[in-house]
Amino acid sequence: MKKWYGFMVAVLFMSLITACGGGTSASGSSKTTSGGNGQYGIYTFYETIEDLRDYTFLDGYVMRKQGAGCWKDFEKSEGVYDFSGMDAVIKEIAPTGKKLSFLITNAASREPVYIASHSGVTTYSYNDHETGEFVTRAVPWDAYQLERFEAFAKALANHEIDGVAFKNHPTVANIALGIPGINQGYRSREVQFKDMPGYDREKFRDAIIKSLHIAVDNMPDKNHYLGAWKEKDDIASPELGDYLAQEIISEFGSKIMFWNENLAAKIVSGVVSGSPKCDFASPLCNSKDKTPIGFQMLQGWICPFANPDATSGGATPSDGIQYAYDTFNAQYFEVYMCDLDNSAYWEGLQKWHDKLEPD
Repeated sequence: MKKWYGFMVAVLFMSLITACGGGTSASGSSKTTSGGNGQYGIYTFYETIEDLRDYTFLDGYVMRKQGAGCWKDFEKSEGVYDFSGMDAVIKEIAPTGKKLSFLITNAASREPVYIASHSGVTTYSYNDHETGEFVTRAVPWDAYQLERFEAFAKALANHEIDGVAFKNHPTVANIALGIPGINQGYRSREVQFKDMPGYDREKFRDAIIKSLHIAVDNMPDKNHYLGAWKEKDDIASPELGDYLAQEIISEFGSKIMFWNENLAAKIVSGVVSGSPKCDFASPLCNSKDKTPIGFQMLQGWICPFANPDATSGGATPSDGIQYAYDTFNAQYFEVYMCDLDNSAYWEGLQKWHDKLEPD
């Protein structure tokens, strides 16, 4: 079975990144790798220069710098852009030879505030479950928002860092601009997509395809990725999440890597039990032979915070990687800093890096 060069191990940015400390080797039968559009290697989130690491298994960083992670951070007012925070990160990383993944974070209200307040824009509102903030955002198919998103993507793509356009910069490897108006690729939270004003499945599909085209067409030589989630609307089959995933593949082939943020593994009676299962992550499972697949770990094995039982029993990040590799053909993984800094895990991570690195 063919695999994709989409292996990336990265760390989730928290308000405080804790240097904790932990591994198993890459085991099981070898699989054949074949050319894809993902970026192999091990990445960790980058906020400040203190996050630089010289691990031989580390290939790069995911930018999660405060004040330089949302669309609204870069566009302070309509058509006025400030990429200085991003520039600083690229200039710090470039001399190391490591790569950068540029990720627009999925926080509520990540769009510039002028969009939702613009006359004629269709909006929806909710109380954010994480911040408690009352949020008003444009629906993802709003024409004005998509117009402004394209202007932002063009400005980003052509912005120069030391004379080199962002879209051509050798340090920049992967880009996730997301879908304006919603979170984490296509993932409903407080408001179901079908309950947004003016929703219909084809309109939503068209908005996602257009948003991805805006990113890909402006930065065609970079790798792109998107959160693809199990979602439903009033059409029973195919389920919305699976339908969208297949529509994206039909449009882009293997250009868009699909991603989830919930990979875990524990050991029970000497047996590794991994999650998510294919039923929960069906857009990824059903696409595993068609496009690159990636995961963020649910939590650290050394520093669990979401569900300690999910990574219990002496399991390690390498067990999670093995499970996702076997189950989803995944080669892109986001691992917490506490685990990357744990020397007991280094051998396993190095073996996975070597196993997935193209010849």
